[in-house]
Amino acid sequence: MEKKEVGMRHGESYYYYLEGVEEVPVSELLGKTVTSLEVWGNMEELRFFCSDHTVYFMYHEQGCCESVQIEDICGELEYLLDSPILMAEEVAGESGMNEDSLTHYTWTFYKFATCKGYVTLRWLGTSNGYYGEEVSLIRVPPENLTKEGLIRETLLEYEPDGNRDTIRCRIDPEEYGRYHTEMDLPAWVEPYGLPVKIVVSIDAALMEGFQTLNPEERVRKYLENVYLPQAAGIVIEDGRLREELIKRLSECSWKTRIRQL
Repeated sequence: MEKKEVGMRHGESYYYYLEGVEEVPVSELLGKTVTSLEVWGNMEELRFFCSDHTVYFMYHEQGCCESVQIEDICGELEYLLDSPILMAEEVAGESGMNEDSLTHYTWTFYKFATCKGYVTLRWLGTSNGYYGEEVSLIRVPPENLTKEGLIRETLLEYEPDGNRDTIRCRIDPEEYGRYHTEMDLPAWVEPYGLPVKIVVSIDAALMEGFQTLNPEERVRKYLENVYLPQAAGIVIEDGRLREELIKRLSECSWKTRIRQL
């Protein structure tokens, strides 16, 4: 019988926001037959596509200054394909502080078995101790996926009619003293003269007033309190309209994320 290869896709898998997802125990995979299995990013996300059309993502919801990924796989991922899962268990491993690097760590093990063999996923989460290092398994509603298995754009992506009060911001880690950012603004900014998508490179030295915050919040505060008001001042001559826009922007919610490269 021809060997079926595990799908491998690499790309940004941290910028989506899924409506209606439900976190479930790994035991829900018992009895499921996985027809396609994908590893995304740098081993940070595993996607299970099952014969009953259910889809599951195993990953960590990124907060800020933590890293959670599969550190080791014992067995072959191919064992999990095209055969009912007979074992699906989560086992908590060692957790503590590495005194040399002052880094907190958490090990989590996921043990699977089919009639083809056993597979153990060893996840390692590290942080400065202030962020979660847990792994989640979520059931993804079919409407959130394209037929290719990719994340469908949601209201917080690029649907102008839905993204009415959310600013979505992606931030590259600091490099050479600068942050590269991309902002998706609500569609209603266009009549004021601002574009709905803004790309800006920020000198870290400009954010001295926000040094007590973590990098994600520091950049967001700078964009919200300095950059956007300045941009509004440049594109809008009418003072009343300018203040109206700045007020509406200040009332927006923000989805900010340090981008994982």
